[in-house]
Amino acid sequence: ESRQSVKFLTSTRVVGFETDEEERTTISKVLCKMESSKGDESITNLTLDADSLIFAVGGAALNNFVKYSPVLGKHPEFRRFANLRGTGVLATRLYLDTIVDTPYSANACWGFDK
Repeated sequence: ESRQSVKFLTSTRVVGFETDEEERTTISKVLCKMESSKGDESITNLTLDADSLIFAVGGAALNNFVKYSPVLGKHPEFRRFANLRGTGVLATRLYLDTIVDTPYSANACWGFDK
């Protein structure tokens, strides 16, 4: 099984999710729309396969995901989170199974290392 590296997709917006066909509880695809970077108004539909999904977004963004996604809206834990108010920043700690080289560090309060 090959592993892919992280790829940042600019001008790309999440528009939906699909679940695993067998379990119907695990998100297996992220549906996106990608705007052209050439200045024209063309939009490309893009489907990203996902083993796991981390919602590293603020409360307002997650609320919109739940509001407009039937896949997320059918789960009570997402509906309860969507009722939170004033949650603009969330701290997330990830535990990975391998060491990841981080040549640059970032801190939202102090800026970014070069």
